[in-house]
Amino acid sequence: EAAVRHHWGRKEKKSKKIKEVSKGDLVRSANLVSMADKRHDFVFVDDAVDAIIAAMQYRSNGSVPDVFGVSSEKLVKFESAAEIIASQLPGQAQSDASFEIIKVKSPSSARTRDVLKWAPQTKLQKGLVKMVAWHLDKAAPYGVPDEDQDKKEEDSSMALETGYEFSKRAGVDTCAPDDMVCHGGIPLMPCASECSSKANCIPSIFDDVVELVSEVSADCDLVLYTDSLGYNVEEIKLSAEYKDDGDPIVCNFAFVPSYSTIVKTILKRVPTEQYKKFGITAKEGESSRSLLERKHKTLNGHLLYKGWIVIWVDNALEPLTPADRNLLKLSPGRLFSSTVQHAMYVTENFRVTPSYDDVNFLAHETHRKPLKRRSVYKLDKESGKNHKYKLPAEPERRAILLVSPLKHKLKDDGNLDSP
Repeated sequence: EAAVRHHWGRKEKKSKKIKEVSKGDLVRSANLVSMADKRHDFVFVDDAVDAIIAAMQYRSNGSVPDVFGVSSEKLVKFESAAEIIASQLPGQAQSDASFEIIKVKSPSSARTRDVLKWAPQTKLQKGLVKMVAWHLDKAAPYGVPDEDQDKKEEDSSMALETGYEFSKRAGVDTCAPDDMVCHGGIPLMPCASECSSKANCIPSIFDDVVELVSEVSADCDLVLYTDSLGYNVEEIKLSAEYKDDGDPIVCNFAFVPSYSTIVKTILKRVPTEQYKKFGITAKEGESSRSLLERKHKTLNGHLLYKGWIVIWVDNALEPLTPADRNLLKLSPGRLFSSTVQHAMYVTENFRVTPSYDDVNFLAHETHRKPLKRRSVYKLDKESGKNHKYKLPAEPERRAILLVSPLKHKLKDDGNLDSP
């Protein structure tokens, strides 16, 4: 199979400095001035979902639908909630915001407690902190940009920070990135995936090559890449067409295990003069293992083999976890430079080597505007007649998937033939 993915849009927005944010500022920015003095019943989303799940498991004895109220049974002014949020923002004086709570009861919510055995578990302060943390992670999905991180170290009132940092600073319990028990079994994304948060992710074999691949692919417009990981690779079966010029610039990358047979073979073929250009010469009394270590460290991402820029990955000689096995295919955005517009993945056993023109054409096809319902005509060579076909409307396309033709032939009766 070969998959083409559209540009992942890795953009980093600059943060803005917060100056004395007040509850009034938050209320006005949310266009909720008219609601500021009104009291509201706040239920955290996790608790609301638990209530829905509990209700889905309930079976009524009668034919009349049952009604369950989902309520915290506490009413709080909206401006009080805004005050709690404002007190926790960067640069604000940390204080325990005091506010008035009015307790209320209703038959429907009481029935929810009695029948469904449900009650909200998240207090208002904790729920508001979690809500703000979610929005922070949404605003900066790749973490705080480096330039903003430097500014924040100089001035703690910089607004942008990760949701993990905000939660920790607000005193809300957080989980270690790889603590599956603490996270309640929620699957986290690998750190090298663009779908992950830097604070909440699990390590992967690609963590050590993220910066390398991003640097090497900085001048590339399109990327064709493959991988042979999880075993001792003796040879890269697929070749690639390498061009040192062109518009757009297409770069080819092959990911293989460190210290595999293929890496040793490639390193042996490097002329001595090339080693000297990289400052790699045998030192007096240096062991062959130490020299090999320096070659691995220095030349990774700088050697071309069969048209591929070879990237070797540590801890990839043994069978991979599902996350490591699928990361390159499904979520490669954080690896490649932000200048890369499209990336095309091909499996190592793909039979056809995509040419420069193939890659360029397929990348162009990844973004196609919506198509309306239309009719096309095709000539039947046997009868010489034109046949009309009506094609349905198609949505906007952002990616395409290419697969091999059906390998099982059909019998005359239309059933699949045995393999």
